[in-house]
Amino acid sequence: MSPLIAARGVRKSYRQGRTRRPGPDVLRCVDLDVEAGEFVAVVGRSGSGKSTLLYCLSGLLAVDDGSVIVDGVAVHTASHSQVARFRRNHVGFVFQQLNLIESLPAAQNVALPARLAGVRTSTRTVDAALETVGLGDRRQARPHELSGGEQQRVAIARALVRRPPVLFADEPTGSLDVAATATVMDLFSEVVAAGTTLVMVTHDLEVATRADRVVVLAGGIVGAQLERPSAEQIFAAMGHGDR
Repeated sequence: MSPLIAARGVRKSYRQGRTRRPGPDVLRCVDLDVEAGEFVAVVGRSGSGKSTLLYCLSGLLAVDDGSVIVDGVAVHTASHSQVARFRRNHVGFVFQQLNLIESLPAAQNVALPARLAGVRTSTRTVDAALETVGLGDRRQARPHELSGGEQQRVAIARALVRRPPVLFADEPTGSLDVAATATVMDLFSEVVAAGTTLVMVTHDLEVATRADRVVVLAGGIVGAQLERPSAEQIFAAMGHGDR
C-alpha cells in the first residue's frame, strides 16, 4: 500500500535580492514517506528547512525539483487551480501565526477559509468542529476574549472543519504555556486516533516525543528518522551531543 505522503528528491531555494537569483538550497534532496494515520514530527536546528518542507508538502510552496504526492495527488505537477482544489479537499493547516480575524467570533473564524474557497459550510458542521476542540460554548467569543490555548484550538477547528485526510501544523505550541501545550497535544492525539494523518514542525523536543516518528532535518536533508524516541535521543540526533 502506498504512503499517504511521498516526497522524493525535493529541492527548494529562495530568490535573493533584486536580481532574484536562486539562493542556497534550503531543502537539498529530501525523501520522506508518511503513512495514513501516522503522526510525524519534524525537528531540526534553526534554518534546517523544517517549515519550508511543511509548506512544500502541503502545496503552499512549489518545489524547485523532485516530486510530492499527497493522497494520490501529484502536487509538484499540479496547476494553480488544481493545487487550490487539493488544499481545499485534502489538507488542513495550522499556522504558527494563527491568522484569526479579530473582528470575527470563533464560529465565523472557523468557517471563513471554506467560505473564501466558495465551499458552503453548515452551522452544524462548524459547531461540531468547535465541539471537537472543546469550545462548543465559545462559538461567539472573539479572539481577544480567548486564551492563547483557546485561540490555538479555534485554529485547529478551522483546519479540521472540512475533515481533511492530512493535517499540517507549524509550531502549533510555540507560544503556549505548559498546561495549554498539554491540552493542544492531547487534542492532536485524539485527531490522529480518529484517523487523520498529522505532520508537525516543532522545536519542543518534549512535544516531538508524542509523535509516532520523528524526522530530523539537518542542512536541508533528512539526517535521521526515529520511532517514538525520547527527548534525549532526539537531542543527540540533532547533533548536540549529551545534554
